[in-house]
Amino acid sequence: MQERPSIGSRILSYYFFTILVVFFVLVVSFNLAVRIYASRQLKDQLNHTKEQVDRLRAKDVPPSGEDRQSLFDRTSRSAHEGSAVRMLFMDQERVLTVAVLNMQQLREKTGRQEASLPARSSGLAKLDGVVLRMGPSAFGEAKAVLDYVQGTHYNLKKKGASSAYIQGRNYLLQSIPFAQNQSETEYVLAYVSVESFEHFSRSALQILSFIMIPILVLSFFVMRALANALARPIVLLEGLSRRFGSGAFVGEDFHFREKELHDLNEALNDTAGKLKTYHDNQTIFFQNASHELRTPLTSIRGYAEAIEYGVFDPDTASRVILKEAGKLERLVDDILYLSRIETHESLSEEMTELALKDLLMEAWEGMDAKARLQGISLRVDCEPSLSVKVYFDEILRALTNVLSNALRYAQKEVTLCGTKANVLGSPGVCIEILDDGPGVAPGEEEAVFRRFVKGPGGQNGIGLSIAQAAVRRHGGTIRCANREQGGAVFTLCLPQTPPKREALERGSCPMSHPSELGAPKEAGLDEEH
Repeated sequence: MQERPSIGSRILSYYFFTILVVFFVLVVSFNLAVRIYASRQLKDQLNHTKEQVDRLRAKDVPPSGEDRQSLFDRTSRSAHEGSAVRMLFMDQERVLTVAVLNMQQLREKTGRQEASLPARSSGLAKLDGVVLRMGPSAFGEAKAVLDYVQGTHYNLKKKGASSAYIQGRNYLLQSIPFAQNQSETEYVLAYVSVESFEHFSRSALQILSFIMIPILVLSFFVMRALANALARPIVLLEGLSRRFGSGAFVGEDFHFREKELHDLNEALNDTAGKLKTYHDNQTIFFQNASHELRTPLTSIRGYAEAIEYGVFDPDTASRVILKEAGKLERLVDDILYLSRIETHESLSEEMTELALKDLLMEAWEGMDAKARLQGISLRVDCEPSLSVKVYFDEILRALTNVLSNALRYAQKEVTLCGTKANVLGSPGVCIEILDDGPGVAPGEEEAVFRRFVKGPGGQNGIGLSIAQAAVRRHGGTIRCANREQGGAVFTLCLPQTPPKREALERGSCPMSHPSELGAPKEAGLDEEH
């Protein structure tokens, strides 16, 4: 069997997955934000340089060497004020028009590195010995950019800034026309490195990583404690439910502080009580059922043995055997029918809508002959305008069982009354079955509906249980009471439209209480059948 992960490990894995996703999104978002910010800042600096170049180019006098020196000096000063733009002067052939000197190499005179980037004379302006003096770092950048421009045949006529990857660094390049005559054009190549922003981004991510490590370690212990706190109640409730499975229907209060866990604990404890009641009543039911089944079986076996040994006349014995077999068959049929109706198996797919008086007359026709034989008047009194929607066979059998019970104890008269009523907050009808018999023993009005509870002259004690189950499966109620003038009255109340079958299977309609599923035989009450 495959081992399943615990809820604690699942919570930890979800947590760390969430942390990693958040960290990844944070890193990507931060890098993207830095890149966007850097691009905007550097392009603004290049545009500022372009504006300076355009102002010089717009002069009436062609730019001089001093103009070039002034422009270079201004960009150099801007570098100390936050701008990182550098520039080179070159012609359309990408050859420098103003030489660049490495000031440190000139001072040290070691000759180990290049001291200058030479330029060729340009006919556009008199330079008067103007050269661009750079420190070693700026000189190295200038040489790398010049090599890139010359090596890739960079298009100096391109408008706007463009990206370039030069010797492991990212740059923005922008060429700006500076001076022009009939034969040649001189350009200012402005360039700026994005390394400072990339360095800032890397440093910030390193700091963020150093912060995340202790946070992850601390949060690991916090989340593990939280996971254990969540898993422990589940383990306790699992143990409680397993005890139910082993037959120990005893609840336990774990005093959980959380509402959901407390409610679940209470629900399990309530379930334990209901299961215990159901189990006890099922035990009583099987004891009573076995007793009821044993009685006709004992008679059948006794008469069969009497036939074998010639004690009784075979014809007489066979009649008794058939009679007892009939009782046994009716008892088994009633038990099976009650089981089906309580598990919804006996409910038809289609309901029947009919006049309430027609339903009562159908029950009257089935029992009138029996009433006449007993000398009892059976009459119906019902408002003709009332109608009801029912599973016809189930509700007719319920009425027949209650009528049969009433006829057993009535002296002269049994009445069926149908009236309009409010049933559990919904419009419906009530059917009263009244008799003039001795009535029900005080305090035993609920017990008459229990299985195998038989009164004097009763048969197997299932009839009223079937009636109760059928009525409740229609979303109605049934109750028993004594009349002031004597006799008993059974009241069956039904909604005009019972709940759908799906609602019954979800248990949303009134259900038989577990205490009604069985009762000791010794409760000698008025039930028939």
